[in-house]
Amino acid sequence: MTKTKTKSCQLRTQISSQFEEMHQFLKKREEQIKNELQEKEEKALKKMRGNLETMELILSERKEKEVMMKSAQDIPDSEGFLHWWNDMGLSEVKALKDRDMPPPERHGEATTEDATKERPYKSRVDDLKVTPVSFSLGPYESHLQFFVWKEMLQVIKPLPERLTLQTLSQKLTISNDRRSVFCTPGNAESAFLTHSARHQSQQSKLVSKSKFSTGQHCWEIEVGSGAFWELGVKKISARFLFGLLGSRTMCLRYRNQKYTIHGTVTEKLITFSDTPRKIALYLNCATKELSFYNADDMSIIYTLVCNWKDVSAYFNIGECDGVDSDPLAVCWY
Repeated sequence: MTKTKTKSCQLRTQISSQFEEMHQFLKKREEQIKNELQEKEEKALKKMRGNLETMELILSERKEKEVMMKSAQDIPDSEGFLHWWNDMGLSEVKALKDRDMPPPERHGEATTEDATKERPYKSRVDDLKVTPVSFSLGPYESHLQFFVWKEMLQVIKPLPERLTLQTLSQKLTISNDRRSVFCTPGNAESAFLTHSARHQSQQSKLVSKSKFSTGQHCWEIEVGSGAFWELGVKKISARFLFGLLGSRTMCLRYRNQKYTIHGTVTEKLITFSDTPRKIALYLNCATKELSFYNADDMSIIYTLVCNWKDVSAYFNIGECDGVDSDPLAVCWY
């Protein structure tokens, strides 16, 4: 009872610590994205305020001139109008003509009257551009959760296991990074071999160089729409080269459009509502459990008891009904 309570307390502390790390990351990214939005808003508003101040200044000046011009219309006698014209009107009209007249080099010897007819008036707000009221945060506007999730993968510890794959089969090709495997065209092994023949055959089978006897290990495999595949662990026998022969396996198998779990004494048919594109394997050597997950939503598929020590990750692909399998890719981020 004491050990159980102690272990539970340790796990509770560990869970709180890891969630706190994620909370801090998300809070930091939230503040960063909000600050980016604030900067964009202030930059846009600064331009708008500048345009608004210019327009308000011009409007104020125009209103003053409008009041002045209307006052001239209210002068009752011609003598009073002439006095107004000499004192104020003439200078205002000349100022407008001088400002709005086109540059002389464009009109050569053109008279002031001709030039004025070509361009009698230019608005003082012609050079003001409308600042767009909409601005974007790029992918954070429409796909924020997806992009932040991708960023969050960089701080998650531990990372999924980085497996290095190996095989003796000439019918398999492993990628240069040792993460992906696919059947060589025209050489795929038939998936209709008997269980005994497949057990003795080394074709289309591969294991990881890494061997696990302690700790907790996790990896994801992208299965795509492969016709036949097996994913699991293999108990290595020292009597055979690389342990590729004479070994036992625990796996999730896909063949003939059916999913089955295979353990030492277990064979069980599994059904899915949606076809999984990625399968996650979790090996806990301490609790002696091998669990399979649908990595698309991390829902549990099945858990096997694994009492073996010194096991390697195991994969197998081939053809089914003449259809070659898609490559298997070990995923990490």
